[in-house]
Amino acid sequence: MRKFITKVALAAGIAVAALPLGVASASATTSPEGDAEVRHGCLGKICGTVLNKSDHDIWAIRTFNSNGPKPGTEWRRLKPGQKTPKDQDWDGVYVKCKAKGTLSTWTFPGFWWDEDWKGKAGWWYKISTDQDIHVEKQYC
Repeated sequence: MRKFITKVALAAGIAVAALPLGVASASATTSPEGDAEVRHGCLGKICGTVLNKSDHDIWAIRTFNSNGPKPGTEWRRLKPGQKTPKDQDWDGVYVKCKAKGTLSTWTFPGFWWDEDWKGKAGWWYKISTDQDIHVEKQYC
């Protein structure tokens, strides 16, 4: 199910192409621990963000390359109710349990396109700079 929702109109002149969600199995069976140190990476006022609305921890992933999470990249544990800061760019999410939620993509001229998202347990998912992912429920 897809919904076209107006969330915010942004400054004219910022055009972002919607990119597909990347999916692959986590490279390790254990979950990364701890917080991350973040750097720049936003496109104008648009940054990739991760929000945990579920009852279980998830992990935001800082940087991806063509093979998945970049070796040595930072990971940030998000407890229930936590999110990454809106002014920091995060490239993905790792879920330990089967999950579902919403993936929102910013489209020109200032609209957010929301679609349902489902994730398998123990997998990471790439998001683009112009996307927000909300993990709403996990089934452990």
